[in-house]
Amino acid sequence: MRAIILAAFVVGLFQTAVIAGEPTEEIIICPVGKERFTVVGTNSCSTMGAHMSLRPVTSCDFALGLPVCPKNGLPVYRDFERAEIKRLRAFMKTDEYKALLTESPYLRAYEIEAHLVGEHSPLAFDLLRQGIWRDRDAVSRDADFLDLLVQEAELAVDVVDAEDKPYILAMIAYELGYAGRNSEAKAWLKRASKAAQGDDFLLGYLAAVRKCLGRMNTDACLPDSAYGEP
Repeated sequence: MRAIILAAFVVGLFQTAVIAGEPTEEIIICPVGKERFTVVGTNSCSTMGAHMSLRPVTSCDFALGLPVCPKNGLPVYRDFERAEIKRLRAFMKTDEYKALLTESPYLRAYEIEAHLVGEHSPLAFDLLRQGIWRDRDAVSRDADFLDLLVQEAELAVDVVDAEDKPYILAMIAYELGYAGRNSEAKAWLKRASKAAQGDDFLLGYLAAVRKCLGRMNTDACLPDSAYGEP
């Protein structure tokens, strides 16, 4: 079973050789209910830079979505242990889970992980990060989403590898700026700049974000614009 791709920020940003992703069909068996469904996968993938949201530019975006069981709405973001499946089965019968079916699958996965593992689990930030990267409109309908993302980012920067820390800080700076929270964005930019010393790619990106503050609706500053595009 494939799991959601939770890649580090730095890995692959500077690759020069591009391996085109080849679509494949993958069969997934839903952990609860045993429903079989097909998703698009890939045998290869390359990354070559980043968008302004810091979502990597890849050759296989078609295969990076979160698999969701069609009948019961369970997001298959990782392999579940047998005991967890038993708890999932019970949780999915509750009104709490049924209410989550109207939310983005990434938020649903975040809440499921909190139910199984506890709040602020090791996957918490990654699930929210993938949500803002791949389901922005849906997660943004939740008025508390950005504050939740910021909270999990604060916890994540204390435990990630040193090379990933400035990228998390930079991503949050961008998202705050995109939301018009410029004072907070500048504070995160300052933290990111301090942590990014020697990383020319990221320092250039931070300069681009600073220029975008107050003008995020311009083409070059939009989340899906490739960083460095004229």
